[in-house]
Amino acid sequence: FLNLLAAAWCVNVLAFSIVYPFLPIYLHKIRGFPMSTVGLMFPIMGAARIIAPLVAGWFVDRFGRRGVLWVSPLVRSVIFLGLAWMAAVAAPFWAFAIGLFLNGFMGQFFQNASDAYVSDITPTQLRPDAYSRIRVGLNLGWMIGPAIGAFLARTPFSLIFAFTGVLCL
Repeated sequence: FLNLLAAAWCVNVLAFSIVYPFLPIYLHKIRGFPMSTVGLMFPIMGAARIIAPLVAGWFVDRFGRRGVLWVSPLVRSVIFLGLAWMAAVAAPFWAFAIGLFLNGFMGQFFQNASDAYVSDITPTQLRPDAYSRIRVGLNLGWMIGPAIGAFLARTPFSLIFAFTGVLCL
């Protein structure tokens, strides 16, 4: 199961990392938002990653690790598809800010459930190996995703968001 979880991490991170490096370019060069506004997306996404574990932990304990592992990528997929729609209709920055906040927020649900699940099924002495496998999947996602994003950079940004939404499924 750990290898499957590492693969899920790879795809989960890969989806986000396709878009992440190119967001500032899209928002500034294509949409024309000033860089001072574009720079706000990083603390917005950071705030989501700080707040989410408090809520995610409760959901993981209440509804179970497996349920959250299955549902959070589905919800994140819907958010990415919403971001694709926002890019297609040239939504205002505040709409992107909300979408990016929710995306970062839901990403933490997957991480929280994954960490708890690994802890549940792995004996204490084998946990370093288990978590390192997960980390390898995560690192592969960060390695492959931006390369795919660079390849897709000439396509409309709405298609890149839609592609990431499909990957999350």
